[in-house]
Amino acid sequence: MQFTVSPTHAAIIMQFQEKKSWNSIDLGAATGIPIDVLNRRVNLWISKGVLRETRGREPNGNVYTLVESMTDSGKNESEELLGGDEESERSIASVEDQLRKEMTIYEKFIMGMLTNFGSMALERIHNTLKMFCVADPSYDKSLQQLQSFLSGLVSEEKLEFRDGMYLLKK
Repeated sequence: MQFTVSPTHAAIIMQFQEKKSWNSIDLGAATGIPIDVLNRRVNLWISKGVLRETRGREPNGNVYTLVESMTDSGKNESEELLGGDEESERSIASVEDQLRKEMTIYEKFIMGMLTNFGSMALERIHNTLKMFCVADPSYDKSLQQLQSFLSGLVSEEKLEFRDGMYLLKK
């Protein structure tokens, strides 16, 4: 099976090459993805039947296990868990929407950089924004926040992500 996914989704599933089962706290630490974002992003893999989720004892301590075969009987259970707590989903979505609104200020600047330079790595985009966006509002976002924003632009088909580099969608 092949999937075209964002770098965040790829980072999550790549961890399952090392271990077949992860709790969300350890997986978040291994990927550098905040647990609340991780728990939302992992739903793609659960919905595709690639991972199975079981509830852990601690809050945000869910356990994700790689499904060995697509006929695994646990798939039905994981689909039931996808509904989740709608209130927490809304609050997470509103935080992401707020970040998206804050980052749209920098979208044209990023598009201009990619027009001039062709393609750029995440770190270079981040450092360039920090260097040149010093006026109000100054660029104060984390690398992870930028990556999340750029992943959104990739999913909106404004950008492409190839070989670790972002470039304008042709």
